[in-house]
Amino acid sequence: MNKKYYRFILTFFVSAPFSALMSFVGVVRSGGFTDETFSRWFLTWLIMLPIAYIAALAIVPLAKLIRDKLPWRM
Repeated sequence: MNKKYYRFILTFFVSAPFSALMSFVGVVRSGGFTDETFSRWFLTWLIMLPIAYIAALAIVPLAKLIRDKLPWRM
């Protein structure tokens, strides 16, 4: 795999399931299980996925920077 795109692909495969899980929990908590739960969840996930992906691309380098500054780094 080309190392140039590794960070983007890894971020996608981390943010996709997390955003799917969080959107599912949000949809079920707000409306319960109904006949429209799957369609509401899927639409919510499609909206949340790019937001989660962009947020992860911004947060991961910041988290690495903070991790590198911790005194108990391994």
